[in-house]
Amino acid sequence: MIKIPKEIEKYLLKDEIVEQSFKLRGCFVFASDRRLFQKEGKTIRDFTYNHISSIEFKSYRKWLFVVSGAILTAVGIYSLTCYDNFPWLLVILGITTFIYGFIRREELRLHIVGLSNPIIWEGQSSDLDSLFKLVREKRE
Repeated sequence: MIKIPKEIEKYLLKDEIVEQSFKLRGCFVFASDRRLFQKEGKTIRDFTYNHISSIEFKSYRKWLFVVSGAILTAVGIYSLTCYDNFPWLLVILGITTFIYGFIRREELRLHIVGLSNPIIWEGQSSDLDSLFKLVREKRE
């Protein structure tokens, strides 16, 4: 059984059933048989499936962090010959930044009729895949 917050429950229509819930980065998404609810803090938004004009799944890395991390690490290693402790901070910061940039990010973008900007949800690949499939099925 899906635990539905009271803030969402009060907006359900008669006979409307929440079929799935997703914990994404920064919000929760509840999928009913008629629409999607987004709960972000105290804000609740809903989108009917027929108002979703398109959806896209995006997977990417932050290459600016990779390059910045590599540069910081190289400068730190080069500076080790000149200074004692400070360059180790650069090396550690550089390696951390480099690794952070290599972590793959995944997001689902929903283009909603009437909204100029897409709704962007980030989260685990399995949750985003399930949500993507659910929206596709409900839109057909």
